[in-house]
Formats: sequence, C-alpha cells, structure tokens
Amino acid sequence: MKKSAVTQLEKLGDAIRESINCAKTGTVQKVNGKFADIKIKSGAVLAEVPVFYFVTGEEVGLFSPLAKGDTGLLLFFDDNIDGFINSAEKDKEKHSHDISDCIFIPGFLTNSKRMSNPTELILKNKNSKLIMQNGKLSLGNNTVEVLATIESTLEKISSTLTKLTAGLATGTAATGGAVTWTDATFLSGLGTIKGEVDTLKGNIGGLKI
Repeated sequence: MKKSAVTQLEKLGDAIRESINCAKTGTVQKVNGKFADIKIKSGAVLAEVPVFYFVTGEEVGLFSPLAKGDTGLLLFFDDNIDGFINSAEKDKEKHSHDISDCIFIPGFLTNSKRMSNPTELILKNKNSKLIMQNGKLSLGNNTVEVLATIESTLEKISSTLTKLTAGLATGTAATGGAVTWTDATFLSGLGTIKGEVDTLKGNIGGLKI
C-alpha cells in the first residue's frame, strides 16, 4: 500500500475518532434556568445543556447552585436524548454520540480548587460548612453531639419541672416554707430551665431548618 494511501487512512481514522463524543471537560458560561451554556476545550460553547443532580424526583434530592466559572464533566449519550428530556415517545432524529446529546455533571475540579478526600460527610455552601461524623454534627468550627445534647437538656428540664410541680402541689419547697413566686428554690429552678434552653439554643444556633 502506498504511503499516501496509509496517510489518508490514518486521517480518516483520526476524523472518525474525533467525531465520536464520549466525555469532555467543560466550564459554565451562563445558567439558563434548567439548563446551562458550557464551554469546552476547543472554545465552542454548547447551549442549553441539561445539568445532572442527585435526585429521585422534583421535590426529593440534593440540589446545588451553579454559577459561571464552575467546572465539570460533559457526558455524551449513545442516542438522541431530546425525546427523553421532552417526555416524547419517539426521537425526531437518529444520531449517536452527537455533540448535542450530553449532560453536564458539576464537580470535576482543577487541582487548585480540589479539596483532599474527606473522612466525613461535608455539606458546604461558600462560608457555611456542615460536617457529620461519628454521631457528631459540626457547624463551622463548633462541634455538637446533637442527640446527646438534646437528650441531656430535656432530661434536666424534665427533672427540674417535676421538682417544681411537686413543690406547688404540696405547697412546700426544699426549704420547708410555702412556695411563692419569690421563693429562692422556685426561682432557681426557673433559672436552671432557662440556662439549659439557652445552652441548647447556643449549641444548635447555626442549624437552619
């Protein structure tokens, strides 16, 4: 086989390989509601690319904000995905690994933005960070043993209320006299409850529901 023919076959092979889109890195250029415009390595911008999220339905899932400059992975499909996206029974056109048949998966970062692999579950949004590990919940730099803290606080409040209720029912206090709103023991009990509630509020104050 002549060298020119070999060269032509090599060029043809390269062209075929380049026409089969499998996966590419991409950078968000613009967010358009449910879609995003993604710039690829060649400089081309793919318009209105569907964005992948960890969801099981419209109301259940993990949704994260997307902004210009975010990087990720473009995954290309074997078939036309227009029918699936638009809930159509059939695709209008047949093609495979086309540049238009892709989704954008956020989170594929450059080394300058990548964090070390964590040993705990971390939810982060800008300066807010929630870390869950071994039954503990960390909000920013504060660590709270959530269940233990709540349980301990409720036990103390319940114990204090029981003592105060018993005192009111019998008309006596720890000091032996009649219970009045100025009784030191009664006021001390109220102070204990308030202190425990304030402690609980302080421990979980950064947690928004």
